[in-house]
Amino acid sequence: MNKIFVICIFAMIANLCAENKYNVLMICVDDLRNSLGCYGNNDVISPNFDKLASESVAFDHHYVQVPTCGASRYALLTGL
Repeated sequence: MNKIFVICIFAMIANLCAENKYNVLMICVDDLRNSLGCYGNNDVISPNFDKLASESVAFDHHYVQVPTCGASRYALLTGL
């Protein structure tokens, strides 16, 4: 009886946690800079990125751990 009670409690907690999940999409592009229309570049036609940026959060200030792209990529992948 005690095991069934504990299993039911865990199932209810898991169900409550599952309802609060966020949709997260992280796009990492090497050396993109401001080369998209959503960042004000009128020479580049990027309707899909522009729509995605208008419906979500687009970051204007970027900081990296290392100024070279290879080491910065590894820092992002490893969390260092």
